[in-house]
Amino acid sequence: MEMINIRKSSLGFNNEFFDKIHTRYALHPWFKDPVNLEKLVFKNVIWWYQEAIVVHDVDFLRKYILFECYDVFNSGPMGITKTLKQIESNFWWPN
Repeated sequence: MEMINIRKSSLGFNNEFFDKIHTRYALHPWFKDPVNLEKLVFKNVIWWYQEAIVVHDVDFLRKYILFECYDVFNSGPMGITKTLKQIESNFWWPN
């Protein structure tokens, strides 16, 4: 199944990144509990919480997002606060 739009976003993430997110949904036990999925929408093979991509509890993906967003969003003098706001508006992960 081919993903659309999100891969062409200005976030700068490549297909491999979205493939890692998608394939790990099936592996993470959090996504097997229907209660957790009640507020999520499954669209373009990605789980969404409102307008944000859901990222499961995988530290390397979260770190990758933080580093990539820092690089992408800091092409100018944005600072950490604006970078974190950009991350929060594009990604969501359960506590």
